[in-house]
Amino acid sequence: MNSTKNPRADYKAKYLILLSTDKTTRALLFGHDYRYLAEVLDDDDGLVLENLVRAGKACAPPGALAVQAWGASSSTLRCFALE
Repeated sequence: MNSTKNPRADYKAKYLILLSTDKTTRALLFGHDYRYLAEVLDDDDGLVLENLVRAGKACAPPGALAVQAWGASSSTLRCFALE
């Protein structure tokens, strides 16, 4: 049995944060350790973001994520836990 850790596991998204303002919505992905991984740039039909939201479960953002999600003070923040 191989007990080495898979380095890709560190980059698996665990949380999706949606920051919405009057003009735009930003979708940010964070890992299990609350590390920022990427911003989702959706295509014109919005299916990528829609599928992520559908696959996730709405949750209260962990404190560390609310602090990291810059602009949260002037935005509506929604969090989804991804499986």
